[in-house]
Amino acid sequence: MNTENINQLTDQELLLQYRQTSNRELIGILYQRYLPLLLGVCRKYMKSSAEAEDRAMEIVEQLFDKLLKHEITYFSSWLHQVARNHCLMYLRKHKREGGDNAEFEDFMANDMESAEEMHLSLDAERMPAEALIHEALMTLNEQQKICVQKFYLENMSYSEIADATGFNFNKVKSYIQNGKRNMRIYIERNHGEIE
Repeated sequence: MNTENINQLTDQELLLQYRQTSNRELIGILYQRYLPLLLGVCRKYMKSSAEAEDRAMEIVEQLFDKLLKHEITYFSSWLHQVARNHCLMYLRKHKREGGDNAEFEDFMANDMESAEEMHLSLDAERMPAEALIHEALMTLNEQQKICVQKFYLENMSYSEIADATGFNFNKVKSYIQNGKRNMRIYIERNHGEIE
């Protein structure tokens, strides 16, 4: 299969073929697709861009084995969680080795706040919640979907989203708030109360 055809494959198709063939080129396609997400998550936790890039490269090196061992339904959500956990483990280790405790506590507090804001945890043990979020996200209109993904999955600010999409700042804020509300309504209507 040539590169152009490989680029046309969905994430699920790439993962399935990788599990069957162990062809690392397939993971390279996923890497290209999700590098901004991966770097965005790492930048949220690391002090510098260089540290974020180091953590991202560590994660990529682990992907080859992890993707052979685990069946993944929603790669972007799974990668977001892997990156988050990797960075938090790095910070915990740094704290144990005499790093800045205040910095670690700040990251943990901010991380808890952002998780509570959506009231949905993406912890590895709660993969059904990940599926619910993805399902609800797919019901949003295109503008809401774009803004919610960039805000929650790529950790972009309202201003950064406005610059990237061409939507004005107030529209971005509105799309995110309405998208979050619509996702909550969808999940509660179709799957019961959110914890």
